[in-house]
Amino acid sequence: MGNDGNWSTALKLPESVFGSNCSNDNPFIVGDLKNGVDVYFESDRADIKCTSKQEHKHIYHTFYNPMKDEYTPITKVAGINGDQPGDDDTQFYISADKQHAFWTAVRPTKSQYGIFTADVVNGAFVNSRMIVEPTTSAPFTGKLVFPGEANIVELPQGYLLYMMCGLATRESGKTHGVKLKICRAKKNKFSNEAKKINTSTGWSDSPSISRDGNKLYFSYSRWDFSPWILDSTKLPVLKGPDRLGLRHNTINPFDESDIYVSTKNADGTWSEPVNLGLNDDWGDASGMEIDNGRSFVWLQGNGSQNKLVMATKNSDGTWGNPIDFGPSVNIPNVIQDNPHVSADGNALWFTSNRDGGVGGKDIWFTTNSAAGWSNPVNAAGFNTAGFEDQFFLAPNNMDIYWTGPLGTMHCVSNGSGCASQAELIAISGCPYVAEISMPEDGQTMYFGCGNPTTGRVHIMYSRKKPNGTWGPAIPVD
Repeated sequence: MGNDGNWSTALKLPESVFGSNCSNDNPFIVGDLKNGVDVYFESDRADIKCTSKQEHKHIYHTFYNPMKDEYTPITKVAGINGDQPGDDDTQFYISADKQHAFWTAVRPTKSQYGIFTADVVNGAFVNSRMIVEPTTSAPFTGKLVFPGEANIVELPQGYLLYMMCGLATRESGKTHGVKLKICRAKKNKFSNEAKKINTSTGWSDSPSISRDGNKLYFSYSRWDFSPWILDSTKLPVLKGPDRLGLRHNTINPFDESDIYVSTKNADGTWSEPVNLGLNDDWGDASGMEIDNGRSFVWLQGNGSQNKLVMATKNSDGTWGNPIDFGPSVNIPNVIQDNPHVSADGNALWFTSNRDGGVGGKDIWFTTNSAAGWSNPVNAAGFNTAGFEDQFFLAPNNMDIYWTGPLGTMHCVSNGSGCASQAELIAISGCPYVAEISMPEDGQTMYFGCGNPTTGRVHIMYSRKKPNGTWGPAIPVD
């Protein structure tokens, strides 16, 4: 705009960058005047410098720095342009969430012509594919024979794709008497699998059941961590379905984890999971409700740093800002994980590898008072030279559960440790039981079931038998 708020005179972009012997058309920009602007456009240039032109067009890119009023050298966009004779790429567009690109493409050698899309991952365009194609065989009348100029609108549940449609008005003739219309296609963002707690490729973990047994909390990520669990030199794989409200991170898998909650239906099944609404840009996991769901305690972490926090609901039902448990609990450069808070909110057990422990990771204990959280003490009665984790105190008795080197352990507490020898919890159908929780009646155990062969985790439950042992593991859905 001009200094008076009106638009300035349109200026031709510098020929020193864009060239003068070819056509440049349909620009699309992404960015802002503070951080700079990515400029995408179609061109019939036969070479980067536009010394000559060709019959077909492709998509090109430059970056504009408004502070210096400079453009970077033009490049042909990788990952979307065709590379065979006759290939044509025009009318480029990027979705508002910057995760998908759309354009019109012709691929004569593959007999393809239509709307194409590609995923945007770490700034690169990958997985190019056609999503809208014209009718290629009779009858043609009233059918789409000429799609193009696609624009997309993102909605919470999916996408609406608006485009130009050339509809045939007759059966004969090379173009079938095309009449131009505006058409719309739609795509659901979330698959039916994402309506479940467990998915076959995503990562559902850290289950926690409410005291009344009607709400099941868990963490979810699209990243499959099983390759990393089986071999720590390998990386997680981004392959799971998306969920509504999930904060995406395509760079650091440990930053993508949100807490969801599913509500038990009247028939005993579980509702479609809903994002709890208190997640931030770090990974959020290992949460539990207290005070009948009016407060929530959980872990915020990113793979190298983590902290335990608590949030309380406001009067309008929204969540207040997370409150750090303070420097006595959250120590830089050490692990603090898997919090468990007493029903009154004044006692906290958690896992940490801080100094003063017995083994690699230990269970620690702290209490709250007007002065804040006390300096944590090592719960030595439960800890060994190995790893102890995922402490759980039964709601209405002194039964204590935790994860040890062999799996989930159980004993009756004497106040500082176990009144008798701890026992290993064995549940048929689950090779490794971890991160258990129970409702107030203590008759159903929810847990993450780990499979050491596949590295996968599924959220399951088991019912207590009359003899006090636990029944077989059953998937929650």
